[in-house]
Amino acid sequence: MEKQTDRVETGRLVFVGEQDGADEQELKSRLRRFFPGTAAHSAFLVRVRYQDSSATHVALCVGGLGGPQQESIADEIGRIFSSMFNSTQHLDIIFLSTAQENEIVNVCRAFYMGPTTE
Repeated sequence: MEKQTDRVETGRLVFVGEQDGADEQELKSRLRRFFPGTAAHSAFLVRVRYQDSSATHVALCVGGLGGPQQESIADEIGRIFSSMFNSTQHLDIIFLSTAQENEIVNVCRAFYMGPTTE
């Protein structure tokens, strides 16, 4: 059964640090093959905290994607994730603002950097 993608507004979030391990490296590898076909210019796998919560969550943070592309990109990322992990696990997907992208690089390095438009 395919996982459903839900859209949620998170409010303030704090980038805690990079999420890395053997499974994460495989996920990053698969996503590196996917992102060149999109307008994404960066991607990070990072631990985040939402609002005033002390709990951390794993999030895939993507820079450079506007609104119309986000739903189809999130759906495909969900399919890639679901093919690797069981149904009890989930991955938050965050489409970064420019300010968030400038902030995230202080705690995590991008695993994907697309062509720049400078």
